Amino acid sequence: VLASGYFEWNKDHEKFYISNPECKYLAAIYRNNDIVILTYEACKQLQTIHNRMPILLNKKDAITYLNTNKLAITDKTYDIQLIDHQIRLF
Repeated sequence: VLASGYFEWNKDHEKFYISNPECKYLAAIYRNNDIVILTYEACKQLQTIHNRMPILLNKKDAITYLNTNKLAITDKTYDIQLIDHQIRLF
């Protein structure tokens, strides 16, 4: 799924917009006109907001996933920039 980012809410119901300029795709499964976004354990920096996060893919990884149905997930550490409830992952 092509996306510029996604929204997440913390336990206090505060909304955060989370984006990564390097990863513009969310891993998903499409079947019978339904789409399910695939998630996994949130990176360490986002665990205070939510314990899960979408699987973010760059273009190369998205093409590999579409062609092979295989995901290469690494425990990535991000640099985070928080500005007015907008989080940028680098």
